[in-house]
Amino acid sequence: MKAVITAAGRGSRMSPSTRAIPKGLLPLFSNYNGKFSVVPIIQLIIDNLAVSGVDDICVVVGEKKDPLITYLLGGGNRLTFVQQDPPLGFADAVSKAKDFVKNDPFFVHADDGIAFSNKRNLLLTMWDKIKEGADAALLVRETPEAFRGGVVVGKKSGDHIDVEDALEKVSNPPSNWALTAVYAFSRKSMNYISAVRTGRTGEAELTDAISNMAKEGRVVAIELDNKNEFWLNVGNPESYHDALEISYKMSKPDQH
Repeated sequence: MKAVITAAGRGSRMSPSTRAIPKGLLPLFSNYNGKFSVVPIIQLIIDNLAVSGVDDICVVVGEKKDPLITYLLGGGNRLTFVQQDPPLGFADAVSKAKDFVKNDPFFVHADDGIAFSNKRNLLLTMWDKIKEGADAALLVRETPEAFRGGVVVGKKSGDHIDVEDALEKVSNPPSNWALTAVYAFSRKSMNYISAVRTGRTGEAELTDAISNMAKEGRVVAIELDNKNEFWLNVGNPESYHDALEISYKMSKPDQH
């Protein structure tokens, strides 16, 4: 199984911490393999992908690539690196991995957020939808702050949402289903992603590719249960504070 981790963003909202290092090296608390520790978020992402069966990862790096590559190469992971410089948007970043993906299905995971669940493997839940014939499987959460990023429009159907459209950073979003930066894509999805051009936001948005897939094929979304499942994000000071607090509570041995 393949995955693409996008790690080329400048991390301007977390400056000055990210002047020297990318967001992916910002630490969170972890209890991986029973060891309580502080670990860069990108390592948590890689560990989570590995547990789900991913054994081949492409990391899309940017101008701050050197410390990230140095760290990752010391971990013994099977990694490919490609560069996006300048950063022209999420879809542009993913398209840099086109030669890596080839004609295979794949995950996409941004380096500044990670989902945790106490009741299921979210990545495998998404992957099952791809094996069932979906062109894309998305991970969403319900939030009143959906205007801050990508949102999906659709209808609930059993254990998922049938996605009808996806939009990026709209002031009055048509739903509260906000996209987290975790995706599973079918083998034909890269054709949609690499075709996206700069749009209304000034960047090549992955939501444009998802919108086209939803209109021409089948896109589903898995919704996080806000009681037992969490989206931890290190992209801005407020969300990073929450991510540290939640990861500490979830990882501290005496909390279980």
